[in-house]
Amino acid sequence: MQTSAMLGLLAVAILVGHLVALRIESRVFVCVYWGGVLLVVGWVGLLAVVDMLATKHHFSRLRQGYLVEQAKLQAELRRIRAARGNGKAPKRDHEPESGD
Repeated sequence: MQTSAMLGLLAVAILVGHLVALRIESRVFVCVYWGGVLLVVGWVGLLAVVDMLATKHHFSRLRQGYLVEQAKLQAELRRIRAARGNGKAPKRDHEPESGD
């Protein structure tokens, strides 16, 4: 069952539970009913936590892949720059000024 359907079910269950609790005098039935509603609320909460962890894991794997790809591209760029300069360090337009 999808989470949005479960949330809709919870909304209906809360409304029905309030109406039933006013009409039925059995405390056992009311306790069992609200216990079931609390179980569904707990299940939705558990699904939310699992979804957060799965999303975090998924995007950390994507990030790791992008970092590896970035490192490969930077290494290739350094190799190309070194080949252009015949193995010499590239010249800079201006030297950094010393703090003296």
